[in-house]
Amino acid sequence: MAKRILVTGAATGFGRGTALALAKRGHTVIAGVQIAPQVTELMKTVDETGVQMKVQVLDITDEDDRQAAFSNEVDVLINNAGVMQTGPVAEIPMENVRRNFETNVFGTLALT
Repeated sequence: MAKRILVTGAATGFGRGTALALAKRGHTVIAGVQIAPQVTELMKTVDETGVQMKVQVLDITDEDDRQAAFSNEVDVLINNAGVMQTGPVAEIPMENVRRNFETNVFGTLALT
């Protein structure tokens, strides 16, 4: 039975691959990407592969984007969006640590 599935972080990598694979299997996929240019890029791939997929801007740290995502009735949420900073924690600027937590922890929790 086909499900309605929201995939965050679908612009690249695992999120993109997961969204496309699920759409190919007949699921209704809503692919969330962080910024508008990524919508165009992913839609080009969607058109080339011939699958059906809704692509929308979904910055999980943005309240308006999360509310727009909530307007979709979904059966499954795949929380894939995330950011990473490499290196020793003591050398990472505090601004980057906060951004990591806003995305990887608080944004994910707020969407869930």
